[in-house]
Amino acid sequence: MKTCLKLFLPVFFLAVCAEAQAEAVRVKVAQQAQVQAEKQAATEVRQKVETETNPVNAEQKAKVEVGRAKAEKKAQANAKAETRTAKLKARQEAKASLRKAEGAHKNRKYSSAFIELRRLASKGDTAAQFNLGVMYAKGKDVPQNYREAIAWYHIAAKKDNEPAQYALAEAYAKGQGVLRDYKEAALWYRKVAEQGNASAQLALGAMYAKGQGVPQDYKEAVSWYRKAAEQGSVSAQQTLGAMYAKGQGVKQDDKEAALWCRKAAEQKVADAQFSLGVMYANGQGVPQDYREAALWYRKAAEQGNASAQNNLGVKYINGQGVPQDYKEAASWYLKAAERGNASAQSNLGVMYTKGQGVQQDFVQAHKWLNLAAAAGEKNAQNGKKEVEAEMNPRQIEEAQLLAREWLEQHK
Repeated sequence: MKTCLKLFLPVFFLAVCAEAQAEAVRVKVAQQAQVQAEKQAATEVRQKVETETNPVNAEQKAKVEVGRAKAEKKAQANAKAETRTAKLKARQEAKASLRKAEGAHKNRKYSSAFIELRRLASKGDTAAQFNLGVMYAKGKDVPQNYREAIAWYHIAAKKDNEPAQYALAEAYAKGQGVLRDYKEAALWYRKVAEQGNASAQLALGAMYAKGQGVPQDYKEAVSWYRKAAEQGSVSAQQTLGAMYAKGQGVKQDDKEAALWCRKAAEQKVADAQFSLGVMYANGQGVPQDYREAALWYRKAAEQGNASAQNNLGVKYINGQGVPQDYKEAASWYLKAAERGNASAQSNLGVMYTKGQGVQQDFVQAHKWLNLAAAAGEKNAQNGKKEVEAEMNPRQIEEAQLLAREWLEQHK
């Protein structure tokens, strides 16, 4: 027993010593690791401080940030460009598909046009789906069927086909193939307008101005009209000018009104040309200039604008901006009178009464004054009574017959 104990104790002691030594090593290693970590942390803090305080490092960091910002901006611009390219490609494909169908139609290959579009549409081609809707809407190669057209527009529109979305908006606004629904029309117009379509922007502006499908909001109307006007929409330019003139949705501003009106007038919009003529005649937003007023009245008058024709006649009567010429005045009054302009009918009646620019003719005078009075022209009623005092019953009866015949012809 003693012998065994003697042998065991040294072995046990050695094991304990070995364990103690191992523990000491572990502690030392841990301490060294902690010291190293603290040194690393201190180094990182020092480097951070140096970076933030060192002008060179700060400048480099700023350059990196600027470079990153530029890269992000460029990536966004590229994404937008890719989106525009995709939309343009979709429009081009739609046009190409339609041209192909129209080509078949012109060559009297009616069934082939329909079959080709139907084949492409069934494969998910949105351009073909849209054009198939167009064929049904117009009755090209197939019996006209607005409901079928709407069905195809819907399929393509849900896949973001812009022409189909616009066609769908138009259908809801006009009630073609569907019940008229201004709210639904506004929804689809907005989708297309937000993609930059000027026609949809104009339509959405009109809906806000009238309160159709959306709450009436002139300010919102102006916002959409402006977007379309800036893209060159003459109707939007003209309307925006009118809203500045009236102060609807914007602060009243004659200069801004004239600016937008001129843009439309220079694109040969007769109503805008007439409005610009009025502005020059009255000195609204532009210096008063009768010659310039007559010039714009003439441009509109030559396009058949009755109000401009009447106003140009007035300028010839008064010799404002043009030489005084009663014959020329009567000529323009007649053009406007035949178009139903009550003011021109009254003015022409006065000229026949006095024999200015035309041969004096009480029958013709009564005819035109009678028509003007019936249309609500206040001065015409008095003029009619004055000329009747110079006429016999037979002449009055003849004049009344001429007026009735004119009304029948211009229903």
